[in-house]
Amino acid sequence: MKSIVITEKPSQAYAVRAAVGTRYGQILSAQGHLLALKEPEEINPGWKHWGFDVLRPNGFYPIKPDPFASTGAKRRLKAIENALKLTDRVIIATDCDREGTLVGGELLEYFGFQGEILRAVFTAQDERTIRTALATARPWSQFKYEFAAGKARQQADQIYNLSLTRAVSVAFTEPGVRRVIGIGRVKTPTLAIICMRELEIQNFKSEEFLEVTVRAETTKGTLILRHAPYPRLTNRSKAKAIAKIVKGFKGPIWINTELRRRRPPRLMNLAALQRKCGTWGWSADKTLQIAQILYEEHKILSYPRTESKHLTESQVADVGPIVSALLKLDRFCDLEIGPPVIRKGAGGHFCSECLEGISHHAIIPNINTADKLQRIYEHLSWDTRRLFNMIAANFLAAIMPDYKYKLITVTLEADGAKFKAHSETAIKLGWKSAYDAQHKMDDSGYEIRLGDVVIATKKTNPPPRYSEGSLIDAMENAWKFVENDELRMRLKQAKGIGTPATRAAIIKGLIEQNLIREECKKLVPTAVGMKLYHILTNVAPELVDPAVTAIWELRLDAITLGREEAVSVVDSIAAGVYRLTTRLKSQKGKATISINTAVNHNRC
Repeated sequence: MKSIVITEKPSQAYAVRAAVGTRYGQILSAQGHLLALKEPEEINPGWKHWGFDVLRPNGFYPIKPDPFASTGAKRRLKAIENALKLTDRVIIATDCDREGTLVGGELLEYFGFQGEILRAVFTAQDERTIRTALATARPWSQFKYEFAAGKARQQADQIYNLSLTRAVSVAFTEPGVRRVIGIGRVKTPTLAIICMRELEIQNFKSEEFLEVTVRAETTKGTLILRHAPYPRLTNRSKAKAIAKIVKGFKGPIWINTELRRRRPPRLMNLAALQRKCGTWGWSADKTLQIAQILYEEHKILSYPRTESKHLTESQVADVGPIVSALLKLDRFCDLEIGPPVIRKGAGGHFCSECLEGISHHAIIPNINTADKLQRIYEHLSWDTRRLFNMIAANFLAAIMPDYKYKLITVTLEADGAKFKAHSETAIKLGWKSAYDAQHKMDDSGYEIRLGDVVIATKKTNPPPRYSEGSLIDAMENAWKFVENDELRMRLKQAKGIGTPATRAAIIKGLIEQNLIREECKKLVPTAVGMKLYHILTNVAPELVDPAVTAIWELRLDAITLGREEAVSVVDSIAAGVYRLTTRLKSQKGKATISINTAVNHNRC
C-alpha cells in the first residue's frame, strides 16, 4: 500500500523526514491553511452589496485555494494534489489540536480523497516522539467529530465577523460613504479591554495617605523600616505621634532569618516571550518576527507560536544534548550547570499531561540542530542573538538547582505601630546564575542603629495602561473579565481569546484601523475607538464581551463529543447574528463614526 505523510508546516516535515526517512512514503508539508472559504458574493451575488444580511449560505461555505497564498504555498498545494492521486493511504501529521485536524482534513475533503486516512499525534518534534506517533497513528474516524468542530468554528467565524462588520459599518457611517469598521469575535473584545482600562484611569480618584519610615543603619547597609497599616494612615497628627514614639524608641528590634528556596521560572510560551521583550521596547509583532526567523531560517528555536509552558516527559532525554550545545557558546561557556535537575508534573517543566490537546510545547532551543548550534549562532544578528540568549538562559535555568537565600525580616513595634523591612541575601545562586544575577552571598548577622524618621505624603495611583505585552497577557487571561462561573472556567481552559499565532496581528490591526494608538509604548484608544466601544456597549454588548468565545467553545465541545451536529451549532450562531444585525439596523443614522487613516502617535 502506497502512503504519504502530510504535515502542517515545513519544520514538521523536516523533523519527520529526519526521524523516519521514507518509511511511510513521501512527506509533504502544507503551510498552515492552504485553503480558504469562498467569499459571500461568490455564493450569493446579492451579498456583494453591503447591508444587514446574515451571510449564512445553505449548508456550509465551500472551500477554495487561498487566493492570497504565497507562490510557495500554491506549489505545496499542487504537490499534495498530485500525490493524493497516486496514493492509497494518508497519514495526517499536522498540529494535534482542533485547528491542525481541520488543516489536514480539509485538504483531503477538497481533493475528494477516498483511501485510508490515519492521524499521527505528537507535540514534540524529537525523533523518538515522532517515530512513536507514526507507528501508533490512529484511524481518522476517531477524529471526525473534532474535524466537524473545526469546520463549525471556521464557518461561524466567517458568518459572525463578516456579517457584523458590514452591519456596523453601514449602521454607523455617514450615508453614501463606504468605510469599514472591522468587527471580530476576538478583535472587538480586545478593543473593549483597552477602552475599559482607559475609563478606569479617567474615573480614578487619587487618594492621599501618609507613610512613616525610619532609616536603620546596619553593618550591611541601610534598611528602610516602613509603617504601612491597612486601612492606610491619613491622619497627620497620628502620623506625627507615631514618628515621635519611634524617634525616641529604646525597645528591642526583632530580626528573623528564614532559609528559603525558589524554583526557576516557567519555560516560555509566546505570550510570556512577548511580555519579556516588551520590556526592551519590542512590539509583540517584532518579537514574533524575530522568533520566526530563529525558527524558520536558522532552525535553532522550537516552534514559537505556542501557548504551553511545559515539555513532554519524553524530552528529558534531550536535556543533555541541548545543554552541551549551549555551553559551547561564549555567552554560557563559564556557567556551572551541574547534574540536570528534572522537575516533572504540572508544577515543574516536564509534564506530558499538561500538553494534552495542545499542539506545541514551550519555546526552547531546537534539539534537531543542537549539533550545528555553535556555527549558526556566530552568524546571528544582534536582535536574533539577544532573543535566543533569553530562551537559552530560560531553558538552562529550568534544569538548574533552586535558588537558595536568607530572607531577613526586621521588625520594630512601638506602642502598637509596627515597622518592617525585608532583605534577601543569596546563599546559593542556582538557576539565577543562568541570568548573570548579581547577589551578595553573605551569612553574617546584622547590627542595627536607628536613624532619621520621615513622614511622606503618598498618593494612590490609577491602573497602568496596557503595553502590547500586558495586553496579550490580558487576552490570554480574558476569563477575568467574565462573571459567569461556567464561562469563566471554559475561557480559562481555552487560554483566552485569540491564539498565540493571531494576537500580535489583532493588535496591529486595531492600530492600523485607527481604533487604538501607541503612546509612550502604551496602548491608548483613539476617540474613534472609544466612540465605537460606547456605541456597541449600549446597542450590542455581546460584541465587546469575551464570554462569546467561551459560549462558542462550549458548543464546539458538544460537537467534539458527538452530542451536537456542526450544522445546528452554526445555525444557532447565525441566529444570534440575525438578532444582532436586526438591532444594529434599528440604530442606522442615530450615530456616526468616522474612520480616518491611522496615524502613529508615539509621543511621550
